[in-house]
Amino acid sequence: MLSVLFNLAWLLGPLAVAYWWGSRLEQSHEEALLRQEKALEHIQLLNLKTTPTERTDLHLVSGSAVYSSDYFRDTWALLLGLTGRNVEPYERLIDRTRREAFVRLKQQAAEHGADTVVAIHVQTTSMDLPKIMACEVLVYGSAYRSLEALSCHGNSRLSFSGSSRNQGVTTGPEVRPECC
Repeated sequence: MLSVLFNLAWLLGPLAVAYWWGSRLEQSHEEALLRQEKALEHIQLLNLKTTPTERTDLHLVSGSAVYSSDYFRDTWALLLGLTGRNVEPYERLIDRTRREAFVRLKQQAAEHGADTVVAIHVQTTSMDLPKIMACEVLVYGSAYRSLEALSCHGNSRLSFSGSSRNQGVTTGPEVRPECC
């Protein structure tokens, strides 16, 4: 009986340590992503289909990320899939990959001195390699420095006032730059 428990400890011990270590790494990556997103929140992402035609300072910026799954995530996803539930482990994986790609896009825009990215396209690819499930997200768009920021000599902050109402229709918060 004691030898069975000893063999079981040799099997489950390393698995428990690997699961704990992987959870800690994932949590630290989440925290780092939140810090990076907070630092880059001043860069606007606009879902416009076209770029401003009068602009000559457009830069193509892109960000991509590839993350793979692990055995614990795959096993948990298999069990959830068998019961017909949402495959939440893969949802978290894809969400982290997408967020990382957008952070890298914003970092590249910041390197060009831009504060706005328009005409954004998102492409995802699922790579089902032998024994590995991986996900790639590619994000690209056109980055430029907004005219409001240029007129403020680069020292602009966005100020939000309450909801602006136009003929009884709520259009959301009014956004205007505050210069020096």
